[in-house]
Amino acid sequence: METTVRRAHEIMGVDFFGIKYTAKHFCGIRPQTQQQESFLLEKVPFSENLLNKCRKSHLLHVFFPCDGFFEILEDLDTKEYAKKGKRLIKQSLHDKEFSRECRNQQVGWKLISKELMKNSTLKNFQEEIDLLKKKEVIPSASEVAKAIIGHYLANGERLLENKHARTSSVDLNGRRLAVGGFGEDGLKIDFTWDDEKEPFLGILSAYVNST
Repeated sequence: METTVRRAHEIMGVDFFGIKYTAKHFCGIRPQTQQQESFLLEKVPFSENLLNKCRKSHLLHVFFPCDGFFEILEDLDTKEYAKKGKRLIKQSLHDKEFSRECRNQQVGWKLISKELMKNSTLKNFQEEIDLLKKKEVIPSASEVAKAIIGHYLANGERLLENKHARTSSVDLNGRRLAVGGFGEDGLKIDFTWDDEKEPFLGILSAYVNST
């Protein structure tokens, strides 16, 4: 089941982040080819029923490959700090992994939950995976960061302020990346061990399609 982009925007409201918003808030970046852009402007791979179910609880975000995205964030971060004394993203040892993911990002749409999945804290990673329902996946670190920062730039709302979300991403040493702690010093990308259990650590869930 699919839905037109226009109808999806009507349903999701402020939690919709399409190509126009990506260009507006991320320094004009757009899909690398006209074919990609046409594909993303036509439909989203979700039924109206699923979109209505996820309204208010999820972000509908467009994704496509982008080279130099971390540098764009750094530039935006400098402007944000100069204007408000606040940061968008905190420097970490995982910038290279973040940039690599952005370059290799698959073209498409995802529905990403705005809060940690219910009952996903105080569990190890396998126990968190076991909570996922059919059709749900765990988003990558770059997808979570893009969605959360994009939402903040568009609406001024900070998600995951006091929580951290494990992601599907691992660094070059095989350690799982977690994203969160989005305070005034910026969104943090750090690593966590899969057997670690913390009250502030859980997972976000995402839908890739309705089928």
